[in-house]
Amino acid sequence: MLCFSAYNFGVNDIGNATGVYITVLGIKPESLNPISALPLTFLVCIGVLIGGFTLGPRGIKTVGFKITRLNPISGSVAELSNALTVYLFSLLPYLVLGYGMPIFTSLTSVSAVAGIALKKGFTTNGKSTLTFLALMWILTPITTAFLSTTLYKTLLSTLPKHL
Repeated sequence: MLCFSAYNFGVNDIGNATGVYITVLGIKPESLNPISALPLTFLVCIGVLIGGFTLGPRGIKTVGFKITRLNPISGSVAELSNALTVYLFSLLPYLVLGYGMPIFTSLTSVSAVAGIALKKGFTTNGKSTLTFLALMWILTPITTAFLSTTLYKTLLSTLPKHL
């Protein structure tokens, strides 16, 4: 189950991280293949690895212990529902539209555990942890859009006019 989940996160998150750079490098969608994407995929994998070892344990503690107490059965159910959700949202748009649809994999992970918590009960601070995470999900795209706009405007104002 964990391998299925990791595969789906790779399908989704590696694509999210490399999509912009594939465009910047001028690689055409029709010529995109595993070989042409390999160098960027490798770099992104290194970034995922570093992130997993540095701040990953904090996320694991939050999802694994601060929302509800998981046992082997509830943890397996949460992981399977998480993996199936990412799989379906990666596969179905591809079958219908011809391209994958990036989704928030952290949202699916936490939502799967929250679904278990609705049945088993929350930890002492589980509801407040979930509320905080939901607030972060709202603020993340807003903050990212603001930073992107601000950085883009700043960069454009510093470049020579002929570029």
